[in-house]
Amino acid sequence: EMTWKFFQENFAGFKKKVGDSAMIFDRTIGFIIGFFTSNEKASEIEKFFHENPTPNAERTIKQRLEAIRSSSKWLEKNR
Repeated sequence: EMTWKFFQENFAGFKKKVGDSAMIFDRTIGFIIGFFTSNEKASEIEKFFHENPTPNAERTIKQRLEAIRSSSKWLEKNR
């Protein structure tokens, strides 16, 4: 949660330093958002990247959002 918050607050700086096309930015995004497990967090992430487009990380973001929602559904079903 703290890493996600830090990333959001410093997104412009990260994007400026790394650039859109850098693979490291794509992997960083995937790592930061990959551990959440709630639909609420998935919606928050989706909104953030809608407002702050990162075209070259779009596939990773979609994959992670799908995984988050899947995990959320599993947790609701099996808690």
